[in-house]
Amino acid sequence: MESKTAPQPLDIDESMFEISGLDLFDRVRERMGWTDQYLTDINNPEHPLLKDVDRMVMALEILRDSGKETTIVPDFDTDGICAGMILYAGLNEIGLTTNLHVPDYQLGHEIQPTVIDAVRQRFPNTSAIITCDAGTNSTAALNHANDIGLITLVTDHHVEESQSLAHILVNPNRIDETYPNREICGAHVAYQVVERYASLYQPHALSAITWLKTFAGIGTVADVMSLVYENRDLVREALMFTRLLIAAPQPAPTYKKVKSKYEEPDEFDDIDITIDRTPTLLSMLRSQNHHPVYMRAFEGLSMLLEELGATHERVDEQLYGFSIAPAFNATRRVDGDYRTGFAVFTADTPDEQRAAAQQLVEYNLQRKTQTREILGEILESDQPWAPYVFPTDALPGMLGLIAQNLMLMHGHPVAVVRIHADESCSGSMRSPTWFPVIEQLSSLGNPNIGAQGHEFACGVHAPSPQALCDALAILVPKRRDEVIAETGILVHSDPAALVLGTSADADAPLHEIKAITQYMDAVKELAPFGHGFPAPPVDMVINLVTCSIHTMGDQKQHLKIITPEGVALLWWNRADLAPLLSERKNSINVADAMCRLRVTLNLNTFAGHTTLQGIVDHEVEIAPES
Repeated sequence: MESKTAPQPLDIDESMFEISGLDLFDRVRERMGWTDQYLTDINNPEHPLLKDVDRMVMALEILRDSGKETTIVPDFDTDGICAGMILYAGLNEIGLTTNLHVPDYQLGHEIQPTVIDAVRQRFPNTSAIITCDAGTNSTAALNHANDIGLITLVTDHHVEESQSLAHILVNPNRIDETYPNREICGAHVAYQVVERYASLYQPHALSAITWLKTFAGIGTVADVMSLVYENRDLVREALMFTRLLIAAPQPAPTYKKVKSKYEEPDEFDDIDITIDRTPTLLSMLRSQNHHPVYMRAFEGLSMLLEELGATHERVDEQLYGFSIAPAFNATRRVDGDYRTGFAVFTADTPDEQRAAAQQLVEYNLQRKTQTREILGEILESDQPWAPYVFPTDALPGMLGLIAQNLMLMHGHPVAVVRIHADESCSGSMRSPTWFPVIEQLSSLGNPNIGAQGHEFACGVHAPSPQALCDALAILVPKRRDEVIAETGILVHSDPAALVLGTSADADAPLHEIKAITQYMDAVKELAPFGHGFPAPPVDMVINLVTCSIHTMGDQKQHLKIITPEGVALLWWNRADLAPLLSERKNSINVADAMCRLRVTLNLNTFAGHTTLQGIVDHEVEIAPES
């Protein structure tokens, strides 16, 4: 009888069953439409010259050669400040005698004739003005400047409504421009002007001018320009330069070696070694010969980064969009001193520059505090036009921030308005992507009710809060029903490109930290992300029953959810949701405990241990099972 041999065990490699981070990345690339060709195209930085840029730099060189003075007239927002500093530092570095007019946000974005008078009064030898991030449509001011004999040079990026009165206009959005990328910011336009000037007439200054890309990159992100084509290359270089403006990390403490009684003393005993932590770029610039205005610009930016707590590891596009830009824009939101933003870069002494940087940070803290206080007042008071219209006496600069918070709370369009003496109202609206505000209000055919700006973040006006509320009470439910009828679900945001957690459509469970980290590393290589090239949307699906829910922060204003896998979900300024989430956690209805959150992934390292975090933007409605 033939004997049977026992079957051999299968040679199974357990790694075959592991989820790969690169596989997750490939799935996301496919869902986002990121083909090799697409990525090649959007990373092509080549572009033609802006129309009339050579005429403008020739005019500037004539002014320099003849010893004439030029005064810069910028806008007051972050892009305007960055554009102003590029021209102020760059033109002085090149050798053109240049003054800077500091704009007052109370006068609005358009340049007024009174500004021209103020320039002449303060800088009586001015022969030419050069605007930045403003001026194209400032007809009255340009007409006045031309009448009193000033040369008017305008650098801007706003749409030219009718032929500008400027002697020379450089603007990607002028009527007769053929420049292919209309989405470059005012600071980028200013940079292209000074770079072209240096390359044609003062090539010795070109290397110094290149460092000013830092300001152009900040302006690009702050003004929410599309991060494609030349903007991508610009922001990448700006971020690299920004890292060079941050001091080296403080070295870990060292402990003095205690010698035994048998060791002989030597000349190195009791010597303290001082480590120079000066930012690399500042050390280099200080060793060279630069104009004081140019040097103060970089010294001030370095101070601001220090006051904001920036580190080399945290330098990315979010530093520009969520730290630097809000700090500059906070000044007008809290009715602060309009001179503060420019003083960071132009004050006479380092101490004054440092004080201005600290004041900006303080304004931003005030802005955050006021936002919480105003929200609290609104939520605790009688609101006759809720849930669509909320009146307030808050400063105009705060209305958009409040509307954004209320919109996220309610999940539908919200207007925050100030009521005027004639009972009319105006303010800001914020809306989810399923309700385009301008389009919807225009459909009323009522010129007294309307909006201006972007579809989902705009200014709004109406004869009264009641009239606006009545209009939204009709339009919002109607639009909501239309969207649900078309899609089966009310979509508040784009579909997720990656889903993590406990849902049927999850790409990976939360315990696959290695794969998720590999995915994060692969995605990071494609940065910068922003408008026009958004980061892949990530949803994290959790079961609240298995999670712990906490509040945190000095005022317990933030929400923290910890999953069984140790993943921390941080929801800034939403501690108000803690009772509701706890109620859902304890609900007898299983579906209530399921929570799908749109998050930004990051890693947190503490005491040598790295954990996964998700910064929550909003909750995503879970589609009902068919």
